[in-house]
Amino acid sequence: MAIIARCQSRDWRLVNSTALESEIAQTPNPTRVAQVMESLSIAQNKILVTETIIQKAIDLTSLSFKFYDALHLVCAEAAKADVLLTTDDRLRRKALTCRDNLKIQVTNPDGSDYCTLGGKNDDSS
Repeated sequence: MAIIARCQSRDWRLVNSTALESEIAQTPNPTRVAQVMESLSIAQNKILVTETIIQKAIDLTSLSFKFYDALHLVCAEAAKADVLLTTDDRLRRKALTCRDNLKIQVTNPDGSDYCTLGGKNDDSS
């Protein structure tokens, strides 16, 4: 897990959220759940999902984001993260399409498809 290694070396900051834990808990393989939850133990902070976060996520679903994807985006914004790293191609493509409505960058962990997505992190100027 390259992401975890970069977080352990303090190159990156791992942010956990109750949304992430909830989604992980739905994984059918209990061994995999335990492994992923152990990896999250190095997170430097944890975002608690609030009614405000839920409402913002619901707003993003109107742009065709899946609910959990929207929650992850809003939680990353709440954590003031620079980027949301994901290997989910569908989420990255959707984020690129909706970049004017986001305040977070979304990219693959290897950075090969780095895309700037509006807001304070917009480097396109």
